[in-house]
Amino acid sequence: MRSLGGFQLGPQVGSGVLGDTWLGVGKNDEQAAVKVLHLEWGDPQRTSRWAQGVVDHLKQLGGPVHPHAARYATPLGAGYDEGERRAWIARPWFACDPSTDDRHGQAIDLIAAVASRRMPAEAALYLLWQLAGLARHLHSRQLTLAGLKPSNLFLTTRGAHVVDAHVALGLRGLLHSPASPSAAAGPAPHLWAEVTWLPPELRRVDTVARESSSVYAVAAAVAYACTGNALYPAVDVIDALMQRKAARVPVEQSLEQWAAQYGNPGRKVRRALLRSLRHRPSARPSAKRLTWLITPLLRNKRLLQHCHGVWASYVQSVLPRSAPPPPQPPRQTPALGASPRRHELDTGQSSTPEEDTGARVSLPDPRMALAKVSHPSSTVPQSAAPVSAHHDDSQKMWQPQWTEETGGPLLCPPLWLNRHLLVTSGDTAQLLDPHTGERQAVYPLPESAESTPVSWGHRLWWAQRDGTLTGHDLKDPSGAVQLLVDGDPGTHSPVVVDDDLVIGTTGGLFSFHQDELGVGAPSRLLGELCEPLVTQLATDGTHLWIPSERRGVNTLVHSTGELHSPLEGWDSAGCTPTVTPNGVYIGAWTGHVRVLGPEGVPYRQCSASTFPITAPPVLHDDLVLVVDRAGAVMALSADLGDIVWSAYTDTDGHGPVTVALGTVYVCGADSVRCLDVRSGRETRPLTTNSPRPVHVAASSDRLHVSFADGRLTTWCRT
Repeated sequence: MRSLGGFQLGPQVGSGVLGDTWLGVGKNDEQAAVKVLHLEWGDPQRTSRWAQGVVDHLKQLGGPVHPHAARYATPLGAGYDEGERRAWIARPWFACDPSTDDRHGQAIDLIAAVASRRMPAEAALYLLWQLAGLARHLHSRQLTLAGLKPSNLFLTTRGAHVVDAHVALGLRGLLHSPASPSAAAGPAPHLWAEVTWLPPELRRVDTVARESSSVYAVAAAVAYACTGNALYPAVDVIDALMQRKAARVPVEQSLEQWAAQYGNPGRKVRRALLRSLRHRPSARPSAKRLTWLITPLLRNKRLLQHCHGVWASYVQSVLPRSAPPPPQPPRQTPALGASPRRHELDTGQSSTPEEDTGARVSLPDPRMALAKVSHPSSTVPQSAAPVSAHHDDSQKMWQPQWTEETGGPLLCPPLWLNRHLLVTSGDTAQLLDPHTGERQAVYPLPESAESTPVSWGHRLWWAQRDGTLTGHDLKDPSGAVQLLVDGDPGTHSPVVVDDDLVIGTTGGLFSFHQDELGVGAPSRLLGELCEPLVTQLATDGTHLWIPSERRGVNTLVHSTGELHSPLEGWDSAGCTPTVTPNGVYIGAWTGHVRVLGPEGVPYRQCSASTFPITAPPVLHDDLVLVVDRAGAVMALSADLGDIVWSAYTDTDGHGPVTVALGTVYVCGADSVRCLDVRSGRETRPLTTNSPRPVHVAASSDRLHVSFADGRLTTWCRT
């Protein structure tokens, strides 16, 4: 059996941002949860010293004065294992053994509890009171609950217990310290907690965690207990940072539906949660004020005992119970030649009778469900426009020419380069012959790239999610150059401004300059922008347009460092701008399309949709083509005066449309939808045997379509 830090490790029971958690047995046969810290935090010996300091601070915490406050499970210890060369932290183990008779000593984490049954209002009120009391106690000791997630909140009939809170916050200083991570570990992570439960103000590692952050964490956990829905169930970190405001509406709706079932207690909990989940920290109540908001329902001993009784009953109902073996009824033998299945239907018995004893059977791990986000089906009715029965001229001219298996996911559009086709497939970039699909060259990448390459300094540059910029000389596939930045650039590409390479990440805005000595170290720009840059930047070569969450679109003059912001800000994070000679066009989460002047000031806008428009607008002659997240494609006049036409498709609205030879091409669910650019009338789609198309690129005589399974198909004009 594997040993670590004096503990004999058993099975792995969890994994998170801090590390992987294993069930361990100590020297006195006591059980403990041993967390093996990830190597990405840096040098393990140095990480263990930081962890030991955090644990020593937490051991001085003591118990809260509030008798009904939640309890904090103090870590047992931390250290560095010489044999494994890993840092570790151990905490008490909360058992959930159905075979034991001690129901009061059993615990269940909040995710497993909610998977079985949503929490009633009186129990949620009692949980909110417990966590608010613990938040006040921690804050008095300069500690915080920020970053608390439901899997670290355990429920017992006596009360709630919190584990691992403040540990990651105490270690986040490792991310930006002068000492670099070990070479084997690679770049450090850019976030120190799961972004799904992270307060908006703590998305940056240099932000101070205050009491308002603990209040947000408390409300997020209780809201999940009530509704069973995570606040911001994102596909990845970048999506979570972009969609916080857009995701607030379904949270409020689900809380309202839940509260309507429980009368005054439900309304009280909903009011307290919505106040505590406000975006601005200054608008949230303090932990003491939060206690006052819920105290009127717990003002006397009788009501307090009632809420505690509902709490205990809820915990008892969600704890797993060992089911007794069901009685085996006498089995009837079917007649000779009769179907066994037919016998089951006739008698109501199955060959494998299910247990129906009232005991809760084991459920699949609900943590896996939180990691999978299903996109809701569009509420916009699909277009009823008939598909043309005859072939248009635009449809006659495209015929499939060749299909190539690239061997990996095609995460960015194909690029037409020097009469060749460049595709990024997984961790390789491939140069293809556009006439035959034959590979001309293969360029290796450190990992999968999701951004379109950009030409700078006689090289093509790809941005990877770990903060690496890889530059390839097309004449020398083996001579790659790598640059490092702080943070995650997401799926966005760098841009070239005044002969410098500029890229935005969750760690800020960075610029690289190249001279006769080579590429210099990155310089951080715009230190006053206190938010991660999670949107594709736009440039005209001298100006840089930077979408932000609260300040609209900022305009930076790269040569002077002068920054212009609009007088009235709006949420433009995640919306990609398009630069034209007439101005900068950009969509919005509210469904508006704006055109901006040289200093980022919007001087015209159009309400095109009630759904978010985040894909970059496409200009074609006198039309502006946009697509919303519900799949509607709209053509606006260039001055945004009116909507010329609109058509409904089954696209997800994440990417722009492609216009070629009078036809608008849209990536649908299983085909490339084709619309007439002047009328919006749909014609026959382009279909293949491959699943979902993801990108369409057009040249003068060819149409290149990449698919989710890694296939690239080229249509040729006939």
